[in-house]
Amino acid sequence: MCRAELKQFHKLKAITDEVTLAEPEDRLWQDYWCGVYNRIERGIGWIVFSVAAILLAVYGGFKLVEAIIEDPTIGMLLKAGLLALIAGLAILFVSALRERLYFWGKDRYRNVRR
Repeated sequence: MCRAELKQFHKLKAITDEVTLAEPEDRLWQDYWCGVYNRIERGIGWIVFSVAAILLAVYGGFKLVEAIIEDPTIGMLLKAGLLALIAGLAILFVSALRERLYFWGKDRYRNVRR
């Protein structure tokens, strides 16, 4: 009984190992992405997801920092180091953002269509 079922499972595994999914043709992908609705939908989805992830990360970060700062058992050196780390990250973020905006304004290929 078990031997017969094991044999059937081995057959099934052999069959499923041979199955491959067919990738859609390039033309189908191009037709799909030519639709304005499809592009807008994907773009809006990523924007909403990104904004929500950033808001949750910032909120969680503030709550974590608040808990660490208010905890009397944590030393001042650790608290100062955490605040310095946050200040450094903020400065780096602003610096990178300014750099991207500067080069985006000077990008000579910005208006070139593909």
